[in-house]
Amino acid sequence: TVFVAHARRDAGGRRLHTMYGHIVPASGLAAGSRLVKGAAVGVIAETSGRSVPVPPHVHISLALVAGGQLSGTRLDWASLQDPTRAILLDPMSIMSGLPGERRVPNAPPRG
Repeated sequence: TVFVAHARRDAGGRRLHTMYGHIVPASGLAAGSRLVKGAAVGVIAETSGRSVPVPPHVHISLALVAGGQLSGTRLDWASLQDPTRAILLDPMSIMSGLPGERRVPNAPPRG
């Protein structure tokens, strides 16, 4: 997974983050790297050799994160389920250029 922090913030100061799941980071990409608009963040990970056949795919998630940014030691999928730390957004509403942001409920804690 690659997590990208954007400059965009909401009125509450939460910073926009994009998460790309099931990808291999681009060569030279490391925590804290700055990306140029349009730069590749990685390539879709190989899925062959799994016990259950799954076609290559990528997951794209967007979240507004309290405190502006999560460090690499605290950034994980579990922390994104906490609505006090992150507000999940519908990526299609942003990628399609629709006005406003459609928020989606955070997943309930497991276990």
